[in-house]
Amino acid sequence: MITRTSILLALLLGLTAVFWMPDTFSFAEDNAATANARARLKAARKVYKLQMELLINVPGQRDSAEKIYSWSRRWLEAQRELGSNRKTRVAAAEAHLARMKRLEQLINDFVKQGGAESYRYEAFMASYFRLEAEKWLAQARKSKNK
Repeated sequence: MITRTSILLALLLGLTAVFWMPDTFSFAEDNAATANARARLKAARKVYKLQMELLINVPGQRDSAEKIYSWSRRWLEAQRELGSNRKTRVAAAEAHLARMKRLEQLINDFVKQGGAESYRYEAFMASYFRLEAEKWLAQARKSKNK
């Protein structure tokens, strides 16, 4: 005979199983989000490299610094999404800073060589982007391991 206690116990065990079961939908969403971030990282890296090649091989292009910065930042954001701890966030910020330092150096070299007039304002932009990247690196280094 089924008692009231047996029913309550079965109900309690059933509810416990539901709440403690891994959420398969969540895993699928996480995998899709990770795949999306990896694809965006790959695309951002490719576009960044192509923009850098254009800057080096076809001097005088307007808004080169802004375009390169935008794709480096997208690269950084995708890396941040893929990194689950402080160490990977710091590494992503360091890599972005290195890219911004390279951009700043290239544009400053163009200005020193008497490059196109557009590089004068691009030099200020590149300096700003480097300073911003330094700030983000400092913030990443101060962040807690989350």
